[in-house]
Amino acid sequence: MTVPVLWRDLSPYPGELTPEDHDWLQRLSRRDIQDFVIRVGSDDEEDEQSPIVERRSDGRWWAGRYIGALTFEGRRLIIEPRLGVTVIEAWLDQIFGLMATPASAQHAQTESFIVRLLARLWCRTIDAATRHGLPLLRLLRNHEGLFVRGRFDVAHTTTLMGEGRETIASITHDRSLSHPVTRAIVCADRALGTLLTDSAEWRTERVRQTLPPLRGAVGARPRLPSLYELSRVRYTPITLPFRRAAILSHRIASRLGYGATDDEGNEEGILVDVAELWELFVLNCIRQTTPGGLRVEHGTHARRRDFFLRSADGEHEIGRLKPDILVLDGEEIFAVIDAK
Repeated sequence: MTVPVLWRDLSPYPGELTPEDHDWLQRLSRRDIQDFVIRVGSDDEEDEQSPIVERRSDGRWWAGRYIGALTFEGRRLIIEPRLGVTVIEAWLDQIFGLMATPASAQHAQTESFIVRLLARLWCRTIDAATRHGLPLLRLLRNHEGLFVRGRFDVAHTTTLMGEGRETIASITHDRSLSHPVTRAIVCADRALGTLLTDSAEWRTERVRQTLPPLRGAVGARPRLPSLYELSRVRYTPITLPFRRAAILSHRIASRLGYGATDDEGNEEGILVDVAELWELFVLNCIRQTTPGGLRVEHGTHARRRDFFLRSADGEHEIGRLKPDILVLDGEEIFAVIDAK
């Protein structure tokens, strides 16, 4: 792989580009970034996607609003925060409020910073999911024998009798930790731990307590489940938070790939939206300073159906309104705030 392309978010490329570089950037600008972007807020939010890089009218290439690193067609792109790692980490401390930066962490490499950022996000998600316990799911178990265990399986028993076997089939739903969700979480922990070798303090206390029983159920090096396997998992209201934890764990484990590779055509990496970080930082600042009696609502997450304009007869709506932050007094809008 060639020398990595170094850039800063929302900035023009500082060096000279060859015709081959222009062609590569052109293909990269058309690449769907959905596979690379990790959301810090809710995964259900609908947001506009901007390209990783774009060519302006003056012919110069500009980086988009994302920071991180990715491999595309065998070349490595690293986008550093133009405001500096210290500023981004201060935003994260305000957003998460759970985890301090490891004392031994170095601020020299953006790639290691992105991994630490993902570690914070992942630990926060696991902490929230395990608030009511481990991800014990009821899994279907088939039994054959002389006695019924759980629910009598008529169809399977009939098949067994047709084969001349004097056994009874039955079905139970046993609570277990051995399932795709657990495997995804353990794989993500291994992927992060492989890269965060400079400090063992990146895990929160709850994560440190949660991982041993999960590893005991699926092993220390389980196979990463597919997204199809995760989609077939059925959650209860108590275990529902593990759905987001499982999807995030799968994306971290698969995109980190247990380390970057130089294979031609390999595509991997992770990007974080700086605009989303700033919006969540402002949101948390507003929540801390808003007087009692008022409610702060994340406008882009609340799925409100407000509109800029309506027709004279009131039957037609024009222009959906998606404010960043709303401050409400009851159901009345007290203030509209845009994170600019």
